[in-house]
Amino acid sequence: MPVRRYIRHQGFFALLIAALVLLFALLWAPADNLPVRGGNDKLHHGLYFMGLCVLMKLSLRLKDQWLVGLLFSIAVLSELSQYSLPYRSASWGDLLADSLGIALGYGMIFSVYFIKRRKLCGS
Repeated sequence: MPVRRYIRHQGFFALLIAALVLLFALLWAPADNLPVRGGNDKLHHGLYFMGLCVLMKLSLRLKDQWLVGLLFSIAVLSELSQYSLPYRSASWGDLLADSLGIALGYGMIFSVYFIKRRKLCGS
């Protein structure tokens, strides 16, 4: 099957690829070299995965179960890869923040969907 069949919007798909490259570039960088510092690590995880969720939904033609599974797999793999690096550490809290970001992203997607649907139906 051609891959283009699963791409909904090429512009959003390019942004998705750029976001994934950024994730893995920052993931393997030492924590001291990261552009963002401070106590907002969990907030950054949540916001990043919320944005990643919205980008995936806008750019890919996959069922929601597959998208959530793919996003959660990315979150788990990112934490597992940090576990093997001596200058980074994996965290259950980060994985929870990633999962909450995915849930919030889907909450945003579905709320926009229902608002649009109500306006179209005239209710």
